[in-house]
Amino acid sequence: MIDIYARNQNGSNALHMAIKRENKLVFKSLIDSNYDLNYPKNNGVTALGIAALADHKRFFVELLDAGADPHWVNEKGIGALYLAIKGKSRVLIQYLVNL
Repeated sequence: MIDIYARNQNGSNALHMAIKRENKLVFKSLIDSNYDLNYPKNNGVTALGIAALADHKRFFVELLDAGADPHWVNEKGIGALYLAIKGKSRVLIQYLVNL
């Protein structure tokens, strides 16, 4: 049996890795299974932050539609907006500012 909640040494889980690897099938399967969308990596970054940093608009919007928290920040105050700025994603920056 596969543990879909297993994490690697950085704290990345299956959802984080699906976004990083742009694996739409795994991503959609996890979303449909009510996977914890706001579970952070060891550095406090969530799946939404990973999508924002990588400018993965489709994953980003699907995460929001599924209930990901756009206001989540880690202990350093880093969240999706900061990561969208760092990733130079004008579309996602505008999207987050208008929430």
